[in-house]
Amino acid sequence: QITVGTLNKLASSIQTPLKKLVIDIRSNDLPAKALEAVSTIVSSCSSSLECLTLKLGGFSFKSNKISNAELAGLSTSISKCNLMSLELDIGNAGLDDECAKSLSKSFKEKKSLKNLKLNLFANSITGKGMVRFSNSLTTLFLTNLTLNLHSNPIGDLGVEAISELTKSESIASFSLNLKNVGVKEGRVTELVAKGNVTEISV
Repeated sequence: QITVGTLNKLASSIQTPLKKLVIDIRSNDLPAKALEAVSTIVSSCSSSLECLTLKLGGFSFKSNKISNAELAGLSTSISKCNLMSLELDIGNAGLDDECAKSLSKSFKEKKSLKNLKLNLFANSITGKGMVRFSNSLTTLFLTNLTLNLHSNPIGDLGVEAISELTKSESIASFSLNLKNVGVKEGRVTELVAKGNVTEISV
């Protein structure tokens, strides 16, 4: 069982510059303030870090939903890293449109980034939030973007925003999960059919 104290000790013990960091705190019923400790860990490696994987979703924060302020702090820490690869798993964490906006600041206009994987299943991101989020993604030059929005109420507006995003020449390929987003399967397939999509689940 990982605790906030464990994360704080890890943050204070990192002295060697790291190029790759993986933090997986899924299946631990942590308070959402644990993100502060994660942010500190990321900040301590920001000058050298190239690959970052944060698996924070699932049931980690089931009874302690993440606030926009806590997520903003984490996004700020990530934005200071010169990353080539970023994977964020923050599913089932109560993220709303404002949280999605804060999250987008972690990667917006990050020219070094080549691979981005965002697992945001079972949150509360709507179509309006997805439009803003997609606009942030258009600032990137990626080899691959993996986006899991399973069970977010993004509706037609959100899927249309993703459809436009998949036509971007700055992102070579997309892997999408758009199951249970409030749009019929055929409609989703129709909207994204003309983009650079290599894999889709609807």
